[in-house]
Amino acid sequence: MGEYASSAMLSRWVRYGALSLTTTLCASSCGSGRSATSPSPVQAAPTASVCPASIEMSSTDGGPVLVEFEALSNGASGTIACEPASGSLFPLGNTRVSCLWRDRVDAGCTFSVRVVADTDTLPGGPPPTDNPPPTDGPPPTEAPPPTDDLPPVEPPAAATRLTVSTILAFGDSITAGYVSPTAFTLLLEPQNSYPTLLEELLRTRFPSQNISVINRGTGRETSAEGNDRFLNEVDRYQPDLILILEGVNDLALGILAASLDGKPFDENGFTDGIVLNLSTMARRGSKRGAAVLLATLTPVEAAWRAANPDGDSAVDSLNRKIRSLGSELGAGPVETHGALEGTGLIGQDGLHPTRQGYEVVAQTFFEMIVSRFEKSVSATSPFE
Repeated sequence: MGEYASSAMLSRWVRYGALSLTTTLCASSCGSGRSATSPSPVQAAPTASVCPASIEMSSTDGGPVLVEFEALSNGASGTIACEPASGSLFPLGNTRVSCLWRDRVDAGCTFSVRVVADTDTLPGGPPPTDNPPPTDGPPPTEAPPPTDDLPPVEPPAAATRLTVSTILAFGDSITAGYVSPTAFTLLLEPQNSYPTLLEELLRTRFPSQNISVINRGTGRETSAEGNDRFLNEVDRYQPDLILILEGVNDLALGILAASLDGKPFDENGFTDGIVLNLSTMARRGSKRGAAVLLATLTPVEAAWRAANPDGDSAVDSLNRKIRSLGSELGAGPVETHGALEGTGLIGQDGLHPTRQGYEVVAQTFFEMIVSRFEKSVSATSPFE
C-alpha cells in the first residue's frame, strides 16, 4: 500500500510567508507518495497610469490652495483614483499624490504638488531685503581696499548631493510592497512600498538632484530565482546603487521540503546556500560598477512562525550570515530586522510589514544611503 495506507488523495492549501503552495499528499498512485507544486496565478496584464508632471501653485494668503489635475489610464478604459483627489485643498509645502487604476493595485503612478507662499500678496507686503533704499544722512563709509593683512574670505556654504542617482531595489514581495490585512490576504500596494517612500525621502533631502529608486521586487521569489534574473535587471537599468533584500522564501520552502521528507531542517546548510546566492548577486553588481547594500531579513511573527516550525531560528541564522557578508563586501548591512523588531509593525501573516512598517524600512535604507553616499560640494563648483 506504500507509505500512506489510504488510497484517497488529501489536498490542502498551505500558505506561508510570501509564498502560496498547493501541497498534495497521496497514495502509491502518485509515485513517491508526496509532491509539492507552486501554481502560477493568472493575472491581467498591468495597465500603466499616466500622472501629470509635478505641479507648483502659489498661495496668496499663506493658506491651502485648491488644485485640480487629471491622471489617465494609458491605452485602456477605466478611471484613475488619486489620493489626495483632484479638487482637494493642498497646504504649503510638498504633498505626494498617489494614483491607481480602480480595482487594480499593480498599475499606478505618483507625482508631487508643491504650494509656495506668494510673498508679494501676503499681508504686510514682501519681506524686507538685505539692501534697503538709501535714506537722508551721511554717505555710507566705503570699504577699505584689500590688503594682505585681511583674514581670508570664507568659501560659500557647502551644498550636499548623493554620489548615486539611480537606485535599484531588488528582492521579493517585501520589496514589491505587499501588505497582509488578514492572515490569508495579500495586497500589492506599490505606492506604499519602501522603494517609493525611499525615493520621496531622498528627493526631499536632495531637491536639486534627479534621484530615482526603481522597484524590482517580485512576489514569491527565492534567492536562486533572484540570482537568475539579477543581471538582466542590472543591465536594463544600469543603477549606481543596488539594494538587495531577499531570502525568506528559501527558508519557507526548505522547511516545507524537510517536513515532507520527514527529515530535520538543515538550517546551517540551507542558509549557506542562500548566502551564496546573495554573495553572487552582490559581486556581480559590483563588477557592473554599482555599489551594493545588503539588508537583513525583516522580523517574522506568530502567524509565519506557526506555519514554519524552526523558521524564527533560521531567520536569525541567516541574518547573522548576511551581516558577516555585508561587512566582508563593504555592502552594509542595512539593519531592517533591528529597525522593525519589537515595533508591532508586521502584518497579520506574520511576515510582510504594515504600511507604517514600510516607512520604517524606507527610513532605515535612507539613513544608510545618506551616511555612505552623501557628499559636500562647493556651491560654485559643478558636482562630479
